[in-house]
Amino acid sequence: MPEIDDPDALSDDELDALLQKSLETDGEADPKTVKVLECPECERSDLSYIAAFETGHKYQCPHCGYIGALAVERERSVDELRRQAGLE
Repeated sequence: MPEIDDPDALSDDELDALLQKSLETDGEADPKTVKVLECPECERSDLSYIAAFETGHKYQCPHCGYIGALAVERERSVDELRRQAGLE
């Protein structure tokens, strides 16, 4: 299933395209969920990827200011992501 760094920024069409892609690649995946990366401190799902060369993967949360290598991967419903983005 595809990872989404900022599900709040996705349009209906983009969410549907991700859903279709996950069905094509996973076959057995639940068609109503996608995996997203969340901040380990505030659990918001719009982390920004900030570095990868010498320091390894690092993420930054614009809400709580967290900066670090840890990002929690969670499976969230497409409907929940649409509501959060104000698309429903």
